[in-house]
Amino acid sequence: MDFQEIVWMRQMVSLFPNALFVHKFVTVLTLNHQSEEAKFWIARMKKIVSDSDYLTAKEMWKKQGERNKIFKEVDWPA
Repeated sequence: MDFQEIVWMRQMVSLFPNALFVHKFVTVLTLNHQSEEAKFWIARMKKIVSDSDYLTAKEMWKKQGERNKIFKEVDWPA
């Protein structure tokens, strides 16, 4: 994604912060080598979604890491 698309996605996630949107945004950030912001959004997600949604997103992240090593660069806290 280019810079403007990431800016747009950041705005959408800020307006509609749910586990699915945040997970997708963290994926985009990671693929675009913006791991520090990805970690910020993971921490934010933990505060705003249910525990079950957070754990589901965490499991999805783990599966992504099995397919693509770039996802292992961003730790997903417990």
